[in-house]
Amino acid sequence: WWLLPALLVGGWLGVRCTLEASESKGASAAAVAAWIGYLVAIVANLDLLPLPGETTAWSAPIGLVAHTFALLSLTLFARYVVLDVQGLIDHPCLAADTTEDTTAATASPAPTAELPREESESDVDEAQEAVCLAMPQEYDANESSSHAEETERMETAWIDGSEPEWDESDGRPLSKSERKRLKKEKARRRAA
Repeated sequence: WWLLPALLVGGWLGVRCTLEASESKGASAAAVAAWIGYLVAIVANLDLLPLPGETTAWSAPIGLVAHTFALLSLTLFARYVVLDVQGLIDHPCLAADTTEDTTAATASPAPTAELPREESESDVDEAQEAVCLAMPQEYDANESSSHAEETERMETAWIDGSEPEWDESDGRPLSKSERKRLKKEKARRRAA
């Protein structure tokens, strides 16, 4: 009975971690293997499996293998997150929702005199590619991006040091310490 609260909390955390790891195929496969190993170890320890010989001799290694798969799942998901943050993982493009367009087109009661032109497949592909390649900042509800917003975005852009930042005064790239100093000064000016 005293393991029940630990099983509830641990089970909930395990389910949450498995659901989070579902973005990575390798991590989710290792998580599923860990769950299977844990279930087999629990069933073997409860003597519900007709295993030959001593039950502990079979269930202890299965539990350790399940721990190894759980650790592998966490490691693979951490690697996936790092690669995703670096932009090295291509995410599949979600197609635009066309059901709203077709519903709106069929719901109009008055027929129009001119027929709409049919879009070729290349037009549709180009539109979907533009949706996939566009940055989130390019989608503005009012489409009114001012010069001030653009400069603010450029000033607050993340600088990781992989590209040299040019100083307008002398034409040489800023050093890492100079970039840090300028970043701190900008933060102080925004806070003031």
